[in-house]
Amino acid sequence: MEKAWRFFLSVIIFLFIWIMTSSRCKSAHATDTLIPDQVLSGNHTLLSKNGAFELGFNCESPPCSEFTFGIWYVNSSTCRPLLVWYFPWTESWYSDSSISPYLTSDPWTSFFSLSYGNLQLTDHSTSTIIWSSATRMKDTSTSAVAVLLDNGNLVLRDQVNTSLLFWQSFANLLGGTLLPGGWLGLDAEMLFSAKYNHSDGCCVSSYLVRNTNQPKGFTIFHSTDCVYGTDLYYSGTFPSWMDFLEDGDSLFLSNSSDLYVRLDSDGTLSVAKLGDCGTLLWSAPVSWQKHSDYSMQEKSHSRLVLTTTTIGVLIVLMLIGLFLFWIRRKSVERPLNCNSTVIVFSEAHIKKATKSFSQKLGEGGFGCVFKGALPGFPLVAVKKLKCTTQAEKQFRAEVQTIGIIRHVNLVRLFGFCAQGRTRLLVYEYMENGSLNSHLFQKTAKLTWDIRYHIALGTARGLAYLHEECKE
Repeated sequence: MEKAWRFFLSVIIFLFIWIMTSSRCKSAHATDTLIPDQVLSGNHTLLSKNGAFELGFNCESPPCSEFTFGIWYVNSSTCRPLLVWYFPWTESWYSDSSISPYLTSDPWTSFFSLSYGNLQLTDHSTSTIIWSSATRMKDTSTSAVAVLLDNGNLVLRDQVNTSLLFWQSFANLLGGTLLPGGWLGLDAEMLFSAKYNHSDGCCVSSYLVRNTNQPKGFTIFHSTDCVYGTDLYYSGTFPSWMDFLEDGDSLFLSNSSDLYVRLDSDGTLSVAKLGDCGTLLWSAPVSWQKHSDYSMQEKSHSRLVLTTTTIGVLIVLMLIGLFLFWIRRKSVERPLNCNSTVIVFSEAHIKKATKSFSQKLGEGGFGCVFKGALPGFPLVAVKKLKCTTQAEKQFRAEVQTIGIIRHVNLVRLFGFCAQGRTRLLVYEYMENGSLNSHLFQKTAKLTWDIRYHIALGTARGLAYLHEECKE
């Protein structure tokens, strides 16, 4: 009889332990990865490899009458689990009086799954999707897996290329907690917290964004409406001893930090220690202001920035215009006047045409002559005058006479350059060279008939200059 009683008592104790273990304890075979079509429900969880974070159903304060699905910090044997990420409400849930501040669900009728590249929490009893990551991509459905990282970041990534991320909880800071390694941006990457009030049917919410106007700066917006309208705002800075890293518009909380930032739905901002049961280290001294004041300040600041930017752009455009005008004046040929066909060339233009005066044709008493090629002209001969008083007189005389007349027996002057002390005359190029090389060279083979025509042409040119040319 006594043995039977002992056996019966042992069975009762075993059943009691088994029931307690199955209902309260998490699965000993938890993994950090959720594969496609795998389901998390009841006491099944994802556990980061370092054992610090857990994704699944849990409660903040036993006895557990309500369970919340989210990411929990569980790396403490003395502290209760800390909820660091959970799902927000949507407008369609406001009328549901069963929704608690953390959107609780029944662990045995709700399940979390990865299907077609999309994470979602579903209420099996009503076939209702409670939350979805909205990352449905059929082409990635077979290769995407969800992994809970050691820093508490839940990522949806490619199985082969682990750097290819489709979604991550650090970019969707819901539940109002910023963990080490997380970041704050300007709009899309914000810290958000909300609480549904059953008594008056309204939602109290706050969100925090990066304020780039000052180092470690932030701005909190607070709303008491049932929609996400902003009534109040507050700007401040995190304490100097907090280890933040800046990267463009984002502010990163250092991975090596043991701190986390908490934003409550009422707008309270605090900093606490992860491994010390959430010991409070700092809270923001909030001084709320009306959003209209903030809007006026933002508009004034934006107007000032816009005015300054406009003036700066106008100055830059004016300088560019002056520079282009100067370049054009230096490089573009132009007529001497409206009644003249003589072109004024820039020194740079002629230097380029003569290949830096490299093709020398001859040399006289006033300077040297070089061969050149100008766009839109036949070959030219450029006379480069020496910097002397007599050369200056020669330059003026040639421009004032030959430049304005046309005769078949006179070489044509296309243009000139008078830039600084440089004096250049651009003439029509004569293929046969100078007359001097033909008349007085010992190797010259000119018949008397050719010599006669040369003398006659020279006489006709001189006669035109002295008697017929009105200029």
